[in-house]
Amino acid sequence: MLVAHAPVGWLTGSTLRGRSARVACVVGALLPDVDVVPSLVLHVHHHDWPTHWPVTWLLLGLGVAPLLAGRARPVARLVLLALANAELHLALDTLAGDVRWLAPWSFQPFALVHVQRTFEPWWVNFLLHPTFLAELALVALATHRWRRAATCERPSPDDSRCHRRTP
Repeated sequence: MLVAHAPVGWLTGSTLRGRSARVACVVGALLPDVDVVPSLVLHVHHHDWPTHWPVTWLLLGLGVAPLLAGRARPVARLVLLALANAELHLALDTLAGDVRWLAPWSFQPFALVHVQRTFEPWWVNFLLHPTFLAELALVALATHRWRRAATCERPSPDDSRCHRRTP
């Protein structure tokens, strides 16, 4: 995935109440890609880093989960939302990018579709691949839902699209 991570994070967050939950989902959806800059400097594919290992986010979640029972519950909830969206990021990356789902025990990459490297730079291959249509569809859906949500924040009395009940 090249462009759909943040929109998908927003989509998952849009089903929840509270702006902070939506922000946590978007941040979480982008978290695994914090390895992009060091990968460029060190010339290592960023899917090889622990930030693209599902076990990383699972272990962090297991460490945060006990905080749900205490006073830190609101913060722990937001962190867990972010971590769940980090896992969603990896699921989306599996569509056309190698994800090491069994790392660190096995570094076997998994991808549903392999994009042939025909053009330079590398990302042109992804833009021209049919799987990019799925990304564009996700971006379009997120844009549609975002515009609808923005309209519904200030609905007119005759706006039936918002499904809000007036008191």
